[in-house]
Amino acid sequence: KLPLFAALHRRFVGRTDWNFTVKLGFSNPSPQDDPEHEHLWFEVHSLDGETVDATLLNDPHFVATMREGDRARYPIDRLTDWTIYSPHGTFTPDLVYHLLRIVDQGEPASER
Repeated sequence: KLPLFAALHRRFVGRTDWNFTVKLGFSNPSPQDDPEHEHLWFEVHSLDGETVDATLLNDPHFVATMREGDRARYPIDRLTDWTIYSPHGTFTPDLVYHLLRIVDQGEPASER
């Protein structure tokens, strides 16, 4: 469903009432007593078939080389989840078809 996320991002990027976020996974450099991976949320600026340009939304617990506000390009294969925040509500991969129906057919937003 990532192509749908990308298409909606291209369509609504830059609008202040829309926000696109992705969760990316990073290996923990010392996972002895901690999780093997840390999954972090990023605001998306652009994405293509191979990378996502995004800004980190929080400080990591284990990835010491990253800080909140860092912006970089990351391989798309790190992506583990995504969310779209819109005037119509919050939409995850399982709900993206509902959002498409709303924006493509001018359907009124559901109460959420």
